[in-house]
Amino acid sequence: MTRKICQPFPALVKGEHCPVALSQATPSPMGPAFGNTMPYDAAGPTEDWRNLKAGSPEHQAAIKQSETETRQRNLSALDDPEVFQEAVEEAAKADLQAERFDRAVSQRKRELSDTEDSWDFVDLEAAWDADPIVPTVGQFIESDTSNGGGLFYAGKINEIHGQSESGKTMAALAVAAQEIRDGHHVIMVDFEDDAKSVIGRLRDVFRLTKGQILGQFHYVNPSQALHERALARMSALEGVTIAIIDAVTEALAAESLDGRKENEVAAWYMSFPRKLADLGMAVVLIDHTPQENIARAIGSQHKKSAITGVSYSAEAVAKFSRGRKGRLRLRVAKDKLSGVRPHALPQKDAQEHRGDLVIDSSPGLAAPSVELWGVDPALLDRVDEPNNLDQGLVEGPTWEEREKVSFAVKKNPGLSKNALKAMIGGKAARAVLAIEAMVNEGEVKAVKEGQSIRHYPPDPPFEPVPDLGLFHDQGLG
Repeated sequence: MTRKICQPFPALVKGEHCPVALSQATPSPMGPAFGNTMPYDAAGPTEDWRNLKAGSPEHQAAIKQSETETRQRNLSALDDPEVFQEAVEEAAKADLQAERFDRAVSQRKRELSDTEDSWDFVDLEAAWDADPIVPTVGQFIESDTSNGGGLFYAGKINEIHGQSESGKTMAALAVAAQEIRDGHHVIMVDFEDDAKSVIGRLRDVFRLTKGQILGQFHYVNPSQALHERALARMSALEGVTIAIIDAVTEALAAESLDGRKENEVAAWYMSFPRKLADLGMAVVLIDHTPQENIARAIGSQHKKSAITGVSYSAEAVAKFSRGRKGRLRLRVAKDKLSGVRPHALPQKDAQEHRGDLVIDSSPGLAAPSVELWGVDPALLDRVDEPNNLDQGLVEGPTWEEREKVSFAVKKNPGLSKNALKAMIGGKAARAVLAIEAMVNEGEVKAVKEGQSIRHYPPDPPFEPVPDLGLFHDQGLG
């Protein structure tokens, strides 16, 4: 077989298959197993067959003899480990390039076959009359201490990025569980985990029934590139409000794409997430972050540019695990449509605090408690105060602040957070920090009563000790 270098792209559109090669006119000694792409010695036989009449028996015999002698020389060269390794690497490179050409051809054919011309002028009247776009998929709790509101934009590409085991997928599944309970359908394309693990979380943590999971949760666990049949199956589902893709790096790898290259990242976003978003789904991408910078996703900057909805940085305040209470903090890294930031609390690092996912599976609970808490409205009303810009998260509560909280809950057990803040006085952000820190550390007991959280002294009680901010339990008899 004579290999050839692919010619200009228009030839590909005609459907001609052109495998990529390193040599233009010499037959490969390795055959199909190595993609016919190995470098090899192209010396011909002693007799110059080019002087023979083309197509004659002598000409055919001379060509066959030439191929046999070349193959024998190259097979002998493979006894050298370095030559063999080079051959394997070159074959792999050529196969990858051929795969990318085939994918480009398929994409071009799809574009040419589309009945709708996306380059036509857009009717702007509908856009003029449209209401402002706000996030409607997933909801934070709305109460006197949580400002409510949606998490993700429908019909847009949204994202959560964070370090490994920070709880990114749990946040997406928490929203998925909300949507399923509201009667909607959910798609999850999972490149990282498996069905047993994911279904276990939906069943045991988020308390979905078997009927809800089997009827409304559509799970895909691919190990190959996306193809037209898979996209058609997803597009045919009705009632889907959220599509989770976990995770971006692995999804790109399945397509043989490099997450560090802008053009390849852009091509993937257009060919998959964008197509699902155009169907009206809130597409939620899960992505990893570099160890040294949790504020952005790993890889090309175009990942952030391609987000058409909201992007959250996920920070594990306390990691989720069985038998413990975990907390994931969601900060706003990008809000393309400005429907999230007005409900978030400004921070010194410029990434606003939008809310927390709290999952409590402490011993003694009949079932895990899952809550998506927004920002305390009292803090949003006072963001102009300089000390409130970090919500008191940089420095921990002082001994005096802890003492005020301890005194208040002992004298007036059952106070709501707002009432407790009013009794403590001072900066609202510092009061909230002290209350949350003491609740998390067991120094104040928080009990949910209706839509409010009430605060009580712990059992046994404790007293703060003014010793470098350290505290210990002390029975008061």
